[in-house]
Amino acid sequence: MIIGIDPGVRGAIAFYDPDLQYLQVVDMPTITKKVNRKERRTVNIPRLWRLLLEIPANHHTVVCEAPHAFPGPRTGFKKGNGAVQQFSFGYTCGGIHAVVACAGTMRDSSTGAPRFIGQLLVDPTAWKVAMRIPHDKDKVREIAQKLFPFAAHEFQKKQDDGKAEAALLCLYALRKGGISG
Repeated sequence: MIIGIDPGVRGAIAFYDPDLQYLQVVDMPTITKKVNRKERRTVNIPRLWRLLLEIPANHHTVVCEAPHAFPGPRTGFKKGNGAVQQFSFGYTCGGIHAVVACAGTMRDSSTGAPRFIGQLLVDPTAWKVAMRIPHDKDKVREIAQKLFPFAAHEFQKKQDDGKAEAALLCLYALRKGGISG
């Protein structure tokens, strides 16, 4: 099985087994916290941990985006992304990457086999260029519906773009080679 992770509070996790034509996609688990008297969503790290450990140990491959900051010419940040948002996103990605790394060290209690046989962190631009994925979120959902017709219902809503990207990350890992379902 390949596990694709689109990080962020609006991200998602895809569980894909190409041999069985099986795809399950779930929204990133989140919680709401009060920070400086404002409600902010953040990734629910304990729930993400349990989610990854609930999958039966079976030599899974995990592919996760590894985004980076996008400095702009004047402000130092991409238009619309202030320092607080950049820090929050970086903090979230770091937490997700840490959970994946720690879960990857776990072994099956009966066989001693590693839970994950591979962990792949990919640059968002690199995998999207390789897969010819546009920036338009609606088109991303359309591509996912075409490539996963048996799970097209997973990508119907506008907010399902994170689910679409998580599923497409699985295909990227599969096409990259050396990775089996």
